[in-house]
Amino acid sequence: YESRIYVDNVDNGMFESLAQITTPTMIISGTYSEQRLAFTQEMCKQGDFELLAMSGVTHLLPMERPALIARVARAFIDQAEAGDR
Repeated sequence: YESRIYVDNVDNGMFESLAQITTPTMIISGTYSEQRLAFTQEMCKQGDFELLAMSGVTHLLPMERPALIARVARAFIDQAEAGDR
């Protein structure tokens, strides 16, 4: 299913539904995945999302840098719970 979104440019209404998200949201993307990064940047325009573009990794960044992703996610969640987001 996921590959169809990228390969076939399937319009499944995903972008329109992003505006309904009201929870603090961070979208993380690797800069080595230029096509994916452009897609992610477009996603961020659909709502109030924070984009973190990580240098030197691809869209597989949770596997490439798991400890870093865990630290970034934990800090984001802590800030959101404290009302700082």
